[in-house]
Amino acid sequence: MKIAYGFSLIELLITLLLVTVISFALLQQQWQINQLFYRAVQRSFAMILLDNNSERLLAHQPLIDTQEPFTFKQTPTSKGITLEIFWGFEMSDSSSSCCKLQRETMRNYG
Repeated sequence: MKIAYGFSLIELLITLLLVTVISFALLQQQWQINQLFYRAVQRSFAMILLDNNSERLLAHQPLIDTQEPFTFKQTPTSKGITLEIFWGFEMSDSSSSCCKLQRETMRNYG
């Protein structure tokens, strides 16, 4: 009986297939993490812009102009002024808070 040493071609192909599948899974996970990080950075920046404009509105100062990809909207209401900031792509569901933040400021009667 002849004793074979080393790996067979089938073993090498299976190993190569496993390494390839795992590599693609890790690349996909890395891409998703990058997308989530980018969204978190945009949301944080939008929150800072909204906070700054809310404070400026209460201090009776002119509002900060926003740049792309942000769009700023101010709507008067009976209680005060609603400030909204939009960014990114529009979702089909308008009730989604993915790319929109809103803050209502009360009127200052002082």
